[in-house]
Amino acid sequence: MADTVGTLLASYWTFTADRPATIDEAMSLVDRLDIKARIELHSVTDERRCLEALFSKVLPFRYVEALNMLTRNLSIGEAVKRVCDDPTGNAEIIGRLAQLGLRVVLSKGTWRLYVVNSPEHQEMRKVFAGTKWSTGGWGVVLRRLPGGEESTQRMGAGFGAAKVTVFNLPQDLLPATDECEMLAAA
Repeated sequence: MADTVGTLLASYWTFTADRPATIDEAMSLVDRLDIKARIELHSVTDERRCLEALFSKVLPFRYVEALNMLTRNLSIGEAVKRVCDDPTGNAEIIGRLAQLGLRVVLSKGTWRLYVVNSPEHQEMRKVFAGTKWSTGGWGVVLRRLPGGEESTQRMGAGFGAAKVTVFNLPQDLLPATDECEMLAAA
């Protein structure tokens, strides 16, 4: 982004001025064009990349649909959305997420995701395989997301307590909460 913006600013200055820009003039141009805000708006942070790597991982999930047990490949994001849409009707998905080291919880009106921190957790290492978090560190990065904090929690029945990172789920995974939102979603 900086290479592109820098080149465009230099080109603009070349076409509009007959001398090189001073540092103050360049900073004034950046401020007038509100470039810093635009860069921040379009920048992708490590925590967003990590979240995208987590939610885009596609794995087999079993679930009941129209009284039939199905096994389909879903992204983790799709599985989390199914749990948010129907928290009591997705026991198989909830169990599979627990195996992966993930737990979706509605706490005080806010949907949150718990993610096991340990780089020794084999399923989480598989989820992040091929990313810069393949050997760990995802917990520290995900704590930068809104509502991010560290805690100790049980991930599901039969699982012991573990250090986890918890954060608020992104808005696009949340269920529609009122009639207007439900109509917009339809």
